Amino acid sequence: MNPRNVAGDQATSYTAVQAVWLRQIQTKPADFLKSKFAYQQAREAKHSKQ
Repeated sequence: MNPRNVAGDQATSYTAVQAVWLRQIQTKPADFLKSKFAYQQAREAKHSKQ
């Protein structure tokens, strides 16, 4: 969703979604790497099934 193309109630919704996303960002390197490797493993498993 592009913030420039949002109006009214959607702007509030966009701001709320953005706030939730920012709170979920991992700040510890170990947490970031854990998420990264889990994503890579899931992606590889998906591609190996195809």
